[in-house]
Amino acid sequence: MFLNKKFIKNMGILFWALLFIMGMLVFPKLSVSFALSALNLWFTKMIPTLFPFMVLSGILIRMNLVRPLCAPLRPVSRFLFGVEENGIFCIIIGFLCGFPMGAKVISDLYKRNEISLREAEYLLSFCNNIGPIYFCGYVLVTLHIENKLPFLFGMYGIPLLYGIISSHINRGAVSAVCCASVPEKQEASKFMDALDSSIFSGIENITKLGGYMIFFNLFNMFPRILMQKGFFNHLSYEGRIRLTYFFSCFFEISNGVNLVNNKEPFLVLSMLSFGGICCMAQTYSLIKDTPLSIVKYGINKLLFLLLTGSYYLFLFRSGVI
Repeated sequence: MFLNKKFIKNMGILFWALLFIMGMLVFPKLSVSFALSALNLWFTKMIPTLFPFMVLSGILIRMNLVRPLCAPLRPVSRFLFGVEENGIFCIIIGFLCGFPMGAKVISDLYKRNEISLREAEYLLSFCNNIGPIYFCGYVLVTLHIENKLPFLFGMYGIPLLYGIISSHINRGAVSAVCCASVPEKQEASKFMDALDSSIFSGIENITKLGGYMIFFNLFNMFPRILMQKGFFNHLSYEGRIRLTYFFSCFFEISNGVNLVNNKEPFLVLSMLSFGGICCMAQTYSLIKDTPLSIVKYGINKLLFLLLTGSYYLFLFRSGVI
């Protein structure tokens, strides 16, 4: 029988689907606990912190208020990043409002022809990060870190410098497309229409994000099941615990932080820059209707993992903190 790529892909999906079903049927308490922890985090953390920003950014975009809002920053944004007002709006939202608002705003502005494809690709490469409120108010507190400044640089300074440096390296190409004429902007919506559309869009997107959190957190069943069955008995107890921590952060970073707590600060801080597979899938769900590449985005995130991991390793090993 000829095995083409589609057949192999379908068999892989079928295998994982059957594995999930068997895992949930044989270990119902374990699967329910992981699903509930993700659902609780989505309801208590993600909805209150992200949904208002989704609605407000949607109103600003639909009413064509982004340019006048960011106009005072235009000289700085053009010098540092080679982008206009819409581009600096993406940078502000992506760094201040929390993941995955950067990807959502970039996608929204591209669909409305407010930014070019090249500019959207450039912005997506560094403007989709964990929110500073969550990072400072929860992560660093959980890790018992008092001197926040070095870690703020690792989480936000490195991506920001990456954006500045890549802009200047490719200044000719980026500036050309950022300043090039794009199709005429859509007509501004009335406030109530913009509010209605933004709320509807926000509900749809926040629901998607919650579904991804629950689904990918269920992957944590499998390392636990394998350990219960003795597959990792050749490792020490500490080694098995660290493996559990790694997979928790790798699959779904928010619940990973809750599980690891302050036991492995280097792992938590490094994986936050990557975001985990769940964050990758959430980003894809927001850009899938555009030509933006999730592969390029993933490569940039792996690069940030390497850069920030090296930086944090230096901080912990050198005794700077």
